Amino acid sequence: MRRIRAERGDHALPLRIRRATRPAEITLLLRAGFVLLLVVSVFVVFLLDRDGLWDQIDGHVSVSDVIYFTMVTITTVGYGDIVPVSDQARLIDAFFVTPVRIFVWLTFLGTAYQLIIQRLIEEWRMLRLQRELKDHVILCGYGHSGSIAASELLLRGWEAEQIAVIDPDREEVTRAFGHRQRRS
Repeated sequence: MRRIRAERGDHALPLRIRRATRPAEITLLLRAGFVLLLVVSVFVVFLLDRDGLWDQIDGHVSVSDVIYFTMVTITTVGYGDIVPVSDQARLIDAFFVTPVRIFVWLTFLGTAYQLIIQRLIEEWRMLRLQRELKDHVILCGYGHSGSIAASELLLRGWEAEQIAVIDPDREEVTRAFGHRQRRS
């Protein structure tokens, strides 16, 4: 959400314009797909370089060992039963897997922030805002009907500062603000 301030004399009127956001489910699916792509990429790289890995149990690195090693490496568990032994495998781990690990964790943290923490903060802010608002009218949309409703409210004695206009079209918000300035 961006905050735009339009100057009006010695007072500033806060206007809020909110961009349409994706549903949380779509965001979650996109991020899960991104993490899956990263995990598959690490798996393929380890599979191609499995000669550089060593299994402490049987000395042979199978496809299931590569899957297991991919998971314990990305999640930073790293039990040590399968280890990179060649220089190439260690460089792959250092310069490819470590950034992937960081991206995976940042994706998880960003998702937690966006889908949980940010919503809690917004709910708290809205509750605080609702407690402070008294004697206001909120017009949702400032198209043809919204502008007529605003004019009618002004004719019935409402002050321009008591009318809040919400519209996804920035031009309509600007038009409402201009209409408000002419009336004041």
